[in-house]
Amino acid sequence: MRVVILGAGGLGSVLGGYLASTGVEVTLVGRPAHVAAIRRDGLRIVGRRGDMRITDNLRAVDRAAEATGAFDYFILGVKGKDTAQALEDAAPLRNAVATALSVQNTVEKDAKLVQWLGRDRVIGASTIEGGTLVEPGVVRNTLSAKVTAYFGELDGATSSRVDAITAAFDTAGLPAEAVDCIEQVEWEKLAQIALAAAWSVTALGAVPGTSVFEGMEVPE
Repeated sequence: MRVVILGAGGLGSVLGGYLASTGVEVTLVGRPAHVAAIRRDGLRIVGRRGDMRITDNLRAVDRAAEATGAFDYFILGVKGKDTAQALEDAAPLRNAVATALSVQNTVEKDAKLVQWLGRDRVIGASTIEGGTLVEPGVVRNTLSAKVTAYFGELDGATSSRVDAITAAFDTAGLPAEAVDCIEQVEWEKLAQIALAAAWSVTALGAVPGTSVFEGMEVPE
């Protein structure tokens, strides 16, 4: 299996690194400093599974056009606000990708991939796995769950391509499930994120010297 991950920051690198560690051929498309560090020293992942360094089956590039060959799966992991530009820059990959999916937190991500690639080449996906970029070449795996990834056809049908990516994640230690209601799963994740964000803001009201209004006015 060959996978290209566009937007290999924290989460994208965690997913790609774990997949590569089990033999999946992974190409990460990330920022120049991160890519340079991976090329020099490999990708280091720290966190919930200890400290590991991945060098085999892993290639890093800083431009989508440098991701060569055919790919079974294209995983979109850029921030939602950067989607349009990222997909425009990834135009050279359109004819090299068999199936595309997004691990972003928005609910419009699938529609944007469909517009870019066509509905027959897009599946839905959602993940709870957490990853942050510590420094170039080093990412921290911050969060997981009993089932951390979900995949499904947009029309709810079963398919070998959904089963294959589900199995690959399972093998990589990323417990996954194929579902017939991926749109519902994606909306549920958005609701969970909204609730968590609302709690974080309102909790400031209980901290001496702070207020809910300060939480809404000061992004940090």
